[in-house]
Amino acid sequence: MRIFKGRWLIGLIIIIFGISLLLENLGLAAIDFDYVFKMLIPLALILWGIDVMFRKQGWLSTVGGLILLLLGVSQLGRNFGWFIIDLSILWDLFWPLVIIFMGISIITSIKPGSKNNLAFMGGVDRGKAKWVLKNDTYTAIMGGIELDLRWAEIAEGETNIQLTAIMGGIDVIVPSDITVHCTGNVVLGGLDLLDRSTGGLVSSLQADQIGNTKVVNIQCNVALGGIEIVSKN
Repeated sequence: MRIFKGRWLIGLIIIIFGISLLLENLGLAAIDFDYVFKMLIPLALILWGIDVMFRKQGWLSTVGGLILLLLGVSQLGRNFGWFIIDLSILWDLFWPLVIIFMGISIITSIKPGSKNNLAFMGGVDRGKAKWVLKNDTYTAIMGGIELDLRWAEIAEGETNIQLTAIMGGIDVIVPSDITVHCTGNVVLGGLDLLDRSTGGLVSSLQADQIGNTKVVNIQCNVALGGIEIVSKN
């Protein structure tokens, strides 16, 4: 359950700033806008971090929320001279650890017997003609992949697909009458899974579509790119 929706948080900050400006212009109060900004920006980071942590969308969501929280607390303490937290060590460790965990996630999600389809500075297009969906891996590195599963022959039971976008993009269309289970991790990119979306620094997401006995499991990993999965008739 989300505590603060992003638009609510942004709207609240704008309202507070607007009220402060109104009071200042009407001469009803003397507002120190330097103080306001020193307070609002760190508080926004803290609230955003708490929100991301409590989404319960996997370890990336928890780590990303914790980093935002620490950045907000550190900035708040520094702005008012309360304390100084040296986050340089955390920052030096963050990116290597994210890359390591992303690699582990990719390796552990690969299913036995799956075939790899690579789009390196190019494109892969599956659709507009009949094709057979199997346990496959699709990787876009500075390239693009388009998959239209409405044209695919999908077997009864479970089919597993692994999608990885690194500085690239993957677009998938799934039939609205099949069962689809989507999970994904994203680092500095975007994920749109059926009716849900996430993105930013680090995040995780899960989305499901319940349909017939044809089941497609889709595991997504994104770094500096994007993956979009939509359902259509």
